[in-house]
Amino acid sequence: AARFASVEVAFLEEPPLFLDALQASARPTLVMGLFAGTGLHAAEDVLGAVEALGDPQVFAVDRLGGYADVIEMICEGLCPPAG
Repeated sequence: AARFASVEVAFLEEPPLFLDALQASARPTLVMGLFAGTGLHAAEDVLGAVEALGDPQVFAVDRLGGYADVIEMICEGLCPPAG
């Protein structure tokens, strides 16, 4: 829908690394974790990195796992049909 200047993907444990991408991202930046639940990565690692950055133009929003309809929509568009 062209509502964002860009959308980037980064990972906590493999390249492209989240911290590197976060520091290099254009501002303002919204961060949304693509986690199914509220484990340590979602609840501590991502939010902690955003807080530690201390940039008032970087915002962490809830993890995608909290929005079941969005997950279904992504799977419909990206996952191959069963069978």
